[in-house]
Amino acid sequence: MIKVLVVDNVADWCTMLSGCFRDAGYSPYAVQTAEEALKVLAKQPFHVAVIDVRLESEYERDESGLTLAQTIKKRFPNVKAILLTGYGSVEQALRATREYGAFDYIEKSILDSQKGVQELIDKVEQAYQTFHQFKCFKTGSPGCSREDVEVKPNQAFVAMPFKASAASLKMSDVYKLGIKPALRSAKYKPLRADEVFLGPDLLCKICQHIQESPLCIVDVSDWNPNVLLELGMMYGMGKRVVLLKYREADTIVPSDLRGMLYIEYDSVESLKDKLRQCLKETKGAYLSYGPVAKSTEAAEELQRLRETLKSQELLLSLGAASAALQHRLSNTLGLLVPNVVRLRQKIDPRDRESKELLKVLEKQIAYASETLSRLQMPLREEEKTPMDLNTIVYEVCASLKKAESPLFHNVQIEFQLSSELPSIEADTGQIAEVFRNLVENAVEAMQPAGGVLTVTSRCRDGSVEVELSDTGKGIPVGIRERLFKEPIPSKASEKSGMGLWLSKLILQRYGGEIKIKETVEGKGTTMLVRLPITSQEL
Repeated sequence: MIKVLVVDNVADWCTMLSGCFRDAGYSPYAVQTAEEALKVLAKQPFHVAVIDVRLESEYERDESGLTLAQTIKKRFPNVKAILLTGYGSVEQALRATREYGAFDYIEKSILDSQKGVQELIDKVEQAYQTFHQFKCFKTGSPGCSREDVEVKPNQAFVAMPFKASAASLKMSDVYKLGIKPALRSAKYKPLRADEVFLGPDLLCKICQHIQESPLCIVDVSDWNPNVLLELGMMYGMGKRVVLLKYREADTIVPSDLRGMLYIEYDSVESLKDKLRQCLKETKGAYLSYGPVAKSTEAAEELQRLRETLKSQELLLSLGAASAALQHRLSNTLGLLVPNVVRLRQKIDPRDRESKELLKVLEKQIAYASETLSRLQMPLREEEKTPMDLNTIVYEVCASLKKAESPLFHNVQIEFQLSSELPSIEADTGQIAEVFRNLVENAVEAMQPAGGVLTVTSRCRDGSVEVELSDTGKGIPVGIRERLFKEPIPSKASEKSGMGLWLSKLILQRYGGEIKIKETVEGKGTTMLVRLPITSQEL
């Protein structure tokens, strides 16, 4: 039976998650602090730990779940951590899986459906299978029977043959003049089996030291049986492994192993330089079970992600602030709804005043929930797909009218859409949110008299353009300059005023823009959205 440790500072989440795991046939145990989690792990074995990123303790108040995952990686290397959070980003995913050694990462928002719960169950199952791959060769049980094995951050285990299949190279020189200096320059202490291990429990000691080492170096210039055994142990434990091979050696490295960090060298000096550079590029990275990209590819991917994160610095800053708010308010709102329902059942049906007050409360809870949800829309990682802007705009207008908002009862929407509109590539949900903000603002500007909203689309200069023209009040001069620079709350509608500001940030992600094309006070406004056409459409 899979034993799952649930760590969440909100008791209701502990109860819900424990119930889901129990229904799946697992054995869950829930705690609410990092301190409790470490005490429990020290007393009994677990296969998987499901941890909320934002745990509040007397020691930390921000992202202490990440710190807990890192501690578990060091003190209990066989326990796989899956991190949960109320918000997500590229930055969080990178930190969770690469820097803090988590097995995987999942957003809490998907757990409001059976499909999302099943996805979490599947990830726990995958983590367990990873755990189960490593069995003690002495007892046959999953993991190591020793409880005192902790990862030593600066230790590197080296497995290599005594000689290469190419006689022109001395493996002793490879180790002393190539591998050792490279490891020491990266602040690692090299450890090799034949240097320190003696006695009948040799294999047990090798296994123990591999578990202790966050980094393993394996030279496969000769397929020595001992090297293969040690490599198998590392692979089963999901260790970070760098494979080395002398270019002239007769050995052939299988394609599935070449997916690991892999270095071919033609001299001891070139090995030292290449290994030093490899360690510099991947410093602090953990590998989950199985192979990962080569060092050069990993460096390119990390560089690409750094550039992406830099361009989205404002969004991520907003995400960090709003996520704390969402995490706390989502739990509060989630508890308010069922209690309002219970209160409605208890009041006297003839008490009209109380019924009206409850109706107001329910409306405000729904508004707060929607605001939190929409605030997170531009902050999540985009899923780019080719799309037709005509379809997006039409469906947004149709869904808003179908909602039967009183604002739409006196507004007519006219479409003047190009029939030959090329596709653009972006996240459908995020682009829909942009047009939802624009349509709602336009309709609100035409109240109370009502009016006509005209939506026009065209292709121009390698871009798709959509104009939304209303016959409303127009935008006051004092607001125009600030419109896209900061949130401007609306007192009339009690809106946060973040819609246009966030819309601009979303469009900038895709090389697009939003601007006021024309506005006349008392006559109306025309807003222009422009997005680049997908390259293959040009």
